[in-house]
Amino acid sequence: MVVEGEKAADAARKIIGDSYVVVTWPNGAKAVDSSDWSPIKGRRVLIWPDADAPGIEAGKEIATINNALLGEKPGENVSAELFLALVDQGLKVFTAIYKRIY
Repeated sequence: MVVEGEKAADAARKIIGDSYVVVTWPNGAKAVDSSDWSPIKGRRVLIWPDADAPGIEAGKEIATINNALLGEKPGENVSAELFLALVDQGLKVFTAIYKRIY
């Protein structure tokens, strides 16, 4: 799971435990391209950006980088069923994080 910021990474680790490896990158949403993303090569990655415009753009950029690292084209390699399952899984994680914070 890729999240934006150390606080989000710490919170996600506490909530989801060992279900995912949680990582972030240094220097915020505008610094996605200055990070080494090779460790996620060949892995299924759940990207959970901040819910603001810079965060969403950062998430899209990471998705593009991950797709490029995997040699895949966005939108052409994921079945509708898998996509829906991943969205459902993401909503469960978000709900758990939200309940813990609020």
